[in-house]
Amino acid sequence: MENFNFWDFEVWGVFNLIAVLLGSLLAANSLKKLIPALKRSLIPSSVLGGLLLLTASVIYEAVTGKILFNTNFFGGNGTGVMEILTYHSLALGFIATTLKPSSGKFGKQRSREIFDTGVTTVSTYLLQGVLGLGITILAALIVKEMFPAAGVLLPFGYGQGTGQALNYGNIYELEHGFVGGRSFGLSIAAFGFLSASIGGVIHMNILRRKGLNY
Repeated sequence: MENFNFWDFEVWGVFNLIAVLLGSLLAANSLKKLIPALKRSLIPSSVLGGLLLLTASVIYEAVTGKILFNTNFFGGNGTGVMEILTYHSLALGFIATTLKPSSGKFGKQRSREIFDTGVTTVSTYLLQGVLGLGITILAALIVKEMFPAAGVLLPFGYGQGTGQALNYGNIYELEHGFVGGRSFGLSIAAFGFLSASIGGVIHMNILRRKGLNY
């Protein structure tokens, strides 16, 4: 049985990681209050904080050749810990959104809106799945190492979020031999998150300028 000292990084790695994540949120919130352009924008502090950490990690890897969050300061496996935090935090986030009471009455108009939203969501997932699967099948014809069914992860990454993309990427990797399935799923989810954060924020700002509030 391996022994750990109280001052070892293996003991404090998770706490250091959480402290850095919380520090990035504080830094992002401060920037939004100090910079007028960021204050007027609809960029969430969490997204801005994530971009700050992403920039820092890219610079660190370019200078040292090592992954920032896998250093001894973060216990040697910070990326694995962040995968777990992301997976469970997203689930808690979705649960928290349902705890807010609805002020409107449930009538026929509301029923139609819910039905239309459901049909639109399912249709979007289906379109993403067919498009992603078609792209990876064509890519597999060119690159022999490409997993042909990898495109099915597209609706999970863009529609369901990081947790589901990671989960099914892991299933593909363990049960179907898709080497790097976890990383591929997380990459798809990251692109989906950036698309929503950048494109969605731009779209919301355009609607706000037109006087439309949703």
